[in-house]
Amino acid sequence: MAKSRKFADLLDRYQKQKSTYEGLSKTAESILLNLLHKENIPIVSVSSRVKTSESLTEKQRRKRYKNPAQEITDIIGLRVITYTEDDAKLVCALVTGTFLTDASLSIDKGERLKVDQIGYRSYHFVCELGKKRVELPEFQAFKGLRFEVQVRTVLQHAWAEVEHDRNYKFSGILPAALQRRLFLISGVLEMGDRELNQLSRDIDSYASGVEARAREGKLREEELNSTTIRALLREISKALKKTKIQFDADPDTLAEVIDECGILGIKTTTDLKALFTPELLSAVDEFEESTNEAGLSRDALMNWDMKGYFERAWQKHWTGFDQSAFNMLSKKYGVAKVRALLEKFNLEVEDSDFFDGAAFDIETRE
Repeated sequence: MAKSRKFADLLDRYQKQKSTYEGLSKTAESILLNLLHKENIPIVSVSSRVKTSESLTEKQRRKRYKNPAQEITDIIGLRVITYTEDDAKLVCALVTGTFLTDASLSIDKGERLKVDQIGYRSYHFVCELGKKRVELPEFQAFKGLRFEVQVRTVLQHAWAEVEHDRNYKFSGILPAALQRRLFLISGVLEMGDRELNQLSRDIDSYASGVEARAREGKLREEELNSTTIRALLREISKALKKTKIQFDADPDTLAEVIDECGILGIKTTTDLKALFTPELLSAVDEFEESTNEAGLSRDALMNWDMKGYFERAWQKHWTGFDQSAFNMLSKKYGVAKVRALLEKFNLEVEDSDFFDGAAFDIETRE
């Protein structure tokens, strides 16, 4: 009777404070999301929720808490899903550094598994906003209220969702052989987590090595990929005096550029570097106010072999042709040839009045 009365008291307080719980849920989510973006920690998602009264009742029925007000710590819950275990650890450090956490209730579920066990893995933190935040007028209503933050990788989340969802076919008591298979999947995903994490580290190590070799002028005969082309162009761009290079090309565009290079036989960093002659760099400085690594690469390809680029490599990856590119190519090939080629491929210069008169002052080379 005493136990049910304690839970009834909890439910009564829950009903009276539900709007406050919802406010804290969104506040904590917003704080966490802003800090994750500020620290540039890669995440899959951040979400928050407040338990329903039905969910609270069902949890009390299963767990039979003696003191539910103290033992149920996840009335308000946040979840952060990351790509790798290293990212998850960065999030954990951010959570403990941002909120007031109860170390006695915050656990790494994976550490509870014995060496010969497999199963649920996730980090759980029981938190409060902290003294400084609740002193602010807009947060005073949240003083003393707790919330739980779960941090897990996307693979950990996939297994946990299947295993924990009581409405799905894997829930309940399964035959031993099927239960074993479910837990073996957890083991496979744990190995996948470790391999993804190590692959992420190896990629970072590779990128650091490429950048170091580029700085030292030793980036020779390496295959063109998004890492090597960026590192090479970052060094080449240092020779430009006026043109600003933004390294912000999206991965798909950079993949198209690398494909265009390959079609034209430019397959290594040495091949691409050879296109950036002093004459080209001077022309870029003269005509291009700003561009990015994709634009700079395409400038080099068109300057090297304009006809071959459009006939073989262009493939309508882009259609906007600006005046600066026209001027730069015209300086080498002549206005008439550039104009004829653009007309052949139905490309227009962004300035619609460009061909109407002396919009440029370039010597024509026939």
